[in-house]
Amino acid sequence: MSKKADKAVIKPSTKSSAPSTKMPSVAIPSNVDADFETFLTYFNSDSTFQVSRISFPLKVKETDADFELKEHVIEQATFRRMDFTYDKHDLNREYDQSFTIKKDKATVEIRGIENGIFADYNFEKKNGKWMLITCTDSST
Repeated sequence: MSKKADKAVIKPSTKSSAPSTKMPSVAIPSNVDADFETFLTYFNSDSTFQVSRISFPLKVKETDADFELKEHVIEQATFRRMDFTYDKHDLNREYDQSFTIKKDKATVEIRGIENGIFADYNFEKKNGKWMLITCTDSST
């Protein structure tokens, strides 16, 4: 399996028409949008909440076979659940993950460790709620 395919747990599938995987719902606190880190915890743990916080159709840019960024969209019906759960203490991880926050915008950055993984997931706060707006996967 290629390194690019290995990261499927952290990005939406663009090759499958399978619906998102359902997870048990968890109680979402009323202040879930107070800070991005709290939001991201619930975004990872509840698939219903996750789908409600994605701006569909989701705009995605991915590197094609010629290393050109091509844009397409993912509809809600073909969306596959994302999981940004990250254990920085895992010595066998294939990527590093961090996020940057600038006012009402946040980016989750995925950077491979010597394997070409390079992806950004852009969130914006709209009407007081964090929403996933775009994804860019420049992996090689």
